[in-house]
Amino acid sequence: MRNHRLLSLLLLALALPAHAAYRFGSGPLADAKSAAASGLAANRKVTDLKANELAAMLIAITYDESAAKVTGVPSPMALGRFDLQSSLESFGGTQPKYVRAFFHAGVGMWQLDSAGLGADVAAPAAVDTARAAPVVAGEVLRRWRSSKATTKAGKRKAAWGAWYACKDGGCETIFNDIYDASKDALVITEDPSVSSKGGMEWHRCAPATDTKSPFDCALIDPSKAEGTTGGFTFKPWEGKPGVSPLTFPFVSFDRNRTEERHWPKKLTGYDTFVSAKRSFGTNARGGLSWEKPQRICTWLKDCTDVALAIDTTGSMWDDLGAVRAGASSLVSKLIEPPDENGNVSEGTRVAVVDYKDFPSNPYGDPGDYPYLARLPFSNQQASVVGALPTSAGGGNDTPEAAMTALTHTLDADGLTPWREGDMVERAIILMTDAPGHDPDPFTGASTGSVIALAQDVSVQTAAAAALAPEGSVTLASTTLAAAAPSLGTTPSPVHIHSVVIGFDWQALSQLTYLSHATGGEVFPAATASEVVDALAEAIGTVTGPPPDDGGGGDDGGGGTGGNHPPDVSGAVPSVASLWPANHDLTAVDILNVRDPDGDAVSITITGVTQDEPVRGQGSGNTAPDATGVGTSRAQLRAERSGSGSDRVYRVRFVATDSKGAQTAGSVQVCAPHDQGVNTACVDDGQSFDATVP
Repeated sequence: MRNHRLLSLLLLALALPAHAAYRFGSGPLADAKSAAASGLAANRKVTDLKANELAAMLIAITYDESAAKVTGVPSPMALGRFDLQSSLESFGGTQPKYVRAFFHAGVGMWQLDSAGLGADVAAPAAVDTARAAPVVAGEVLRRWRSSKATTKAGKRKAAWGAWYACKDGGCETIFNDIYDASKDALVITEDPSVSSKGGMEWHRCAPATDTKSPFDCALIDPSKAEGTTGGFTFKPWEGKPGVSPLTFPFVSFDRNRTEERHWPKKLTGYDTFVSAKRSFGTNARGGLSWEKPQRICTWLKDCTDVALAIDTTGSMWDDLGAVRAGASSLVSKLIEPPDENGNVSEGTRVAVVDYKDFPSNPYGDPGDYPYLARLPFSNQQASVVGALPTSAGGGNDTPEAAMTALTHTLDADGLTPWREGDMVERAIILMTDAPGHDPDPFTGASTGSVIALAQDVSVQTAAAAALAPEGSVTLASTTLAAAAPSLGTTPSPVHIHSVVIGFDWQALSQLTYLSHATGGEVFPAATASEVVDALAEAIGTVTGPPPDDGGGGDDGGGGTGGNHPPDVSGAVPSVASLWPANHDLTAVDILNVRDPDGDAVSITITGVTQDEPVRGQGSGNTAPDATGVGTSRAQLRAERSGSGSDRVYRVRFVATDSKGAQTAGSVQVCAPHDQGVNTACVDDGQSFDATVP
């Protein structure tokens, strides 16, 4: 009895049709069925086809066209790699360094091609089976109706005439495997991992000159393709005999009956934005126009507005040459030069402003000013370099009018407005050797108000109007209060990056706090010769990290082969000045410690010393003056000897990365004698342990 049952099961298994192994994505299957039903409803004269039968005809095309073959799952993002015409290569094959900006003519599981069915279909519609399936169903039905064949097999052959993969009878074989005519049923195993969009992602883009008018755009990234990607993802990506290059990820959309494909620098690593356009109705093999200048902004934040804010007071006289050199180098990397046809990219714009101090003793000289707009936002390299200041002078006390200058820069006072929207990276690069008044004596602008303004520019108008009563300070013939335009709101903050030149630790501490609070970074430059390097580092911060390979694979190479310890050269305290002198303990963190490898870094306080006795005369006779050794945060007492000058604490620490590498460092914190002008702290020697009771 048992053997008889086993024999019955074996015979049943042998009787199962081989076509039960065919797999097809759940999303495309639903779209094929829907397109078949809708197509037949619109073609009521076609009475010899059933909806499932037509759906099977649509599906049968995809296995060979997408290179999935009968064992795979057709991918909606299949890209044809057997078109080798040079016109599909970037710039007609004349610039091979952009080889992977390749315009695949056949796109999608049905390989809708601009030479045929894809003439009026852009790449996103060819990938999305919800949009592509009705196009295919319409063509199959048109050919079915026109066929003179007297058998269904003959009509199917005619209906598949637009697809090369069906010419050898392969589609007929697959159709018979996946359609059970006796039951009017599809014999297919659904694969839920394949959606209608096949891994394509919808995002938002905008014209670079009008970022307030966004539109939908698609990211087509071969490395994210769902289903069996067949032969189009194998290396070498640059192609080989008989096989075209594989495109880098690209952005695509259609506007005004024109298909556009764009290869942003952040997706390719190229030195320029590459774009191709094709008018609907034209064959890509002879109808493409290529260009380099960037005309759109994408969700990748590949459009950038940068304002260079430069301190031009007298103390900068020996640094200004290096600032100009560094800024010129930065501009040459931010703004692309015109292309071969003289076209200029609209992706990056740079403005130039400078500042000194208030023209009133003891703050500044009579010719000083707290802000001057030198150049509105421009995409012309020569204009930006020509606007960089060439001389320094003025200033009196150590702090300058940095906070007022930043406020007006954020308000785009005297500049063209900042571009709005979350597709634009907006940044100010501040270059100075001194801290800013905090708050500024005439305008009230402070670190806090600048941070609030940079984080939410919807408060711009109110903040700028509150800077000063009308007429109180003249600013290039315009009062501060009158200079504030109403820019409305924008979802994008402005990141403030600071290049701090020299050894003014108060400036480094203040601007580290300000920059970090606005999402920016600080780049210390101990001497003028380091300014160029600091600005070069700032470029990468403003424009973002380089892309990965974008092709779903590993090009080889690798890192340096070893772990690097943390870099403490730019370390600053979170609180630089302890005031008022109320004898309370104040929490002080160590900021701006970086790890070259991007590892997490922990801080451990190892000691605190000071240049006054712990229980010295006139200091309040409190002890200890510091705690926190062995923890990540120091606690420093806000006091100094009333009969002395000031107190300087030195906080020592060790920075440890996640792999155990360590670097020791220290920072200074000042408890000033008072809040008068020119009260820079002087270290009289770290002779006392601040942690003793």
